[in-house]
Amino acid sequence: MFASHPLLNGERNYLKMKQNELSIRKRLFCKQNIYLALYSVESYISNRELMDKEDKEALSRLKDKFDEQNIEKWIKNIEERLHQLIDEVGINYMLLPGQRCRLYRF
Repeated sequence: MFASHPLLNGERNYLKMKQNELSIRKRLFCKQNIYLALYSVESYISNRELMDKEDKEALSRLKDKFDEQNIEKWIKNIEERLHQLIDEVGINYMLLPGQRCRLYRF
């Protein structure tokens, strides 16, 4: 009887939402996922002629997948930027079940 109480269901849903949010944050900040994004970054650039010289050099250096120092530097920069976007801005976004690319603001 108590399990069906609306307040308990609301709390359970809230806890489930927080668990999903933590899971998303864990995947977002996973170094392996960041590395895979870096590995594929070149395929997302369509107009290289619009890039400045420094950006072209940085992109060229990312082609060397064995340059651990460069990769670690980029992973650190990306982690810092993600923290800035998520924590400092104070906006919580969550990917809802069954939706791959849409972000919802709570």
